[in-house]
Amino acid sequence: MTPRGSYVVVITISDAEFTAQQKEQISATYRKEYPQATIVASASKKYNCHSYAWYLSSTNNKYWMNDPSKYMSDGSYLKLNYSNVKSGAKMYWSGEQHSANVISVNSNAANGKKCTVQSKWGQGPIMKHNESYSPYNNSRTVWSKIS
Repeated sequence: MTPRGSYVVVITISDAEFTAQQKEQISATYRKEYPQATIVASASKKYNCHSYAWYLSSTNNKYWMNDPSKYMSDGSYLKLNYSNVKSGAKMYWSGEQHSANVISVNSNAANGKKCTVQSKWGQGPIMKHNESYSPYNNSRTVWSKIS
């Protein structure tokens, strides 16, 4: 449910979780392919980026959310101009269907603001990374929760 009370469809994944060995193999792959990103938590089948960003930013999350658009359309969040992005905002990649939490903003970056975000990469790990350093690189919008 969104902060404004709209229902959001989620899926509870009941399959067994990855083994410790599988998690380490997945982590090794991401460390090799994205050496400038940091693994925050191991891979999990139980939740995805949208659920992690919009619903519960915890490894205890147990829901997979395919469509977070209700959070952006029911008045729970306000779309921000990129120049107003702040830590705590949500970032949404429309073309690739990805969501992240903005954890810091560097306004002294050479080509404007650059956000550091934390997001769940599919069934992969939770990653801390620059907004443009990930498998998701289409246009992004930024959203702030309405109090």
